[in-house]
Amino acid sequence: MRFPDHRQGSFHVDAQRRLGATGTMPLLGAVALLLLALAALVAFAVHADAGAVTIVVALFAAFAFLYWRAFKARAAAESLAAEVRRTTTHLEQAQRVAGVGSWEWDAVAQRLTWSVEQRRLHGWTEPDPPQAVDGLLEVIAAQDRDRVATAIRTVLVDRAPVDLEYRVHETRGGRLIHVQASTVTDAHGRPVRVIGTSQDVTERDRRAEAERANQAKNQFISRMSHELRTPLNAILGFGQLMTMSDLDERQRGNIEHILSAGRHLLDLINEILDISRIESGDLRLALEPVSARSVIAETIDLVSPSASSRQIEVTAVLDADDLCVRADVQRLRQVLLNLFSNAVKYSDPGGHVRVRSSAHGEDRVRISVEDDGPGIPPPMIERLFSPFERLGAERSSVEGTGLGLALSRGMIEAMGGQIEVRSELGQGTAFTIELDSATGWRPPALIDPRPVGSAAPAQADSPGSTPATAAAR
Repeated sequence: MRFPDHRQGSFHVDAQRRLGATGTMPLLGAVALLLLALAALVAFAVHADAGAVTIVVALFAAFAFLYWRAFKARAAAESLAAEVRRTTTHLEQAQRVAGVGSWEWDAVAQRLTWSVEQRRLHGWTEPDPPQAVDGLLEVIAAQDRDRVATAIRTVLVDRAPVDLEYRVHETRGGRLIHVQASTVTDAHGRPVRVIGTSQDVTERDRRAEAERANQAKNQFISRMSHELRTPLNAILGFGQLMTMSDLDERQRGNIEHILSAGRHLLDLINEILDISRIESGDLRLALEPVSARSVIAETIDLVSPSASSRQIEVTAVLDADDLCVRADVQRLRQVLLNLFSNAVKYSDPGGHVRVRSSAHGEDRVRISVEDDGPGIPPPMIERLFSPFERLGAERSSVEGTGLGLALSRGMIEAMGGQIEVRSELGQGTAFTIELDSATGWRPPALIDPRPVGSAAPAQADSPGSTPATAAAR
């Protein structure tokens, strides 16, 4: 028996039946009346009976009425059939978008009906999908067939709803299908059909598997970082003790190399651990109102030794009002220190680094760190925040791990903010942090910014701004 197309469902068949019932019968009656009218007309021509004229007129009037009825009925039936086709098409499209197929098992006729999407989910490209249960089991992965067969018996015998998942055979796509089904009974409680839906949950399963793998990775990183930091701290501690001993210049230089490498490795371990916490959502933040002026000044003090050694001028242009942001002060300082350090490292000796703070709208604050370095080529900007991506700087003498910017973006986003970058070749690069404003809060005592590397106060870059840094020469 040929499997009926999904578009030839019960509703569509009913529409076709109504089309025949409403259009064919009145038309047959009209034809019969036309034949009678012709017979009456012949009788009038032969016998010249005036009564025949009346009969002919009445029959023709009845014929016209019945023909009109047949025309209207057929038009209505065709409109209904068109609406059924349109509704069926919309249903197929909706099922395709949602990845949900439908099916029906006729318990009386022992026939299985598949929707178009049901066929696609099971990788069935042949004209006629299986109409028997055994045919359905053939497209299911071998390890799941017994479970599906048991579920079919449950829904037919116990009339209990079914909710299960099974894997389609690899030769037909290997999708993971989530099935829900229930039994429809007649007036005597006997099952007449089973109606169900099938949904493709392959992507959900893949995401769950990826999440489990990510959690395992994060646990491994956390444990390994602890195991690595314990001996590393011992190495750094003994190295620092050795510097207090009576050493010659060569020995002291070797110890400094050990300490420098140890600190670099410790920073790398801490950054990897922070990246892992951000990815797993375990980064703990203590959000509070933070003075932008204070945290900028503290960061400048921390970066001043490296800026002074390279004769780089660091200048701050801050809003006249002390703006406050909602942030974790330690994490914000860590982000700013990373941006400042990058600006100093990648600027030419004698260059200029500028930091700005300003209100953005009524509820946001922006902090920008700008340099006049070589800039970043536009195609590379998209890779800038990828972990371990240094854009070729790993071949230079500039130290780094490639984790700082990825870590900075993760921290800023965790604090409800965002970080942007703009760069021009030969003109420099600017990173902008945007955070929620903490309007109305004022710190008990502001930390006045101090000049970096100089006792002389720095000049403000523009009217209305507050000097917060100095030249490091």
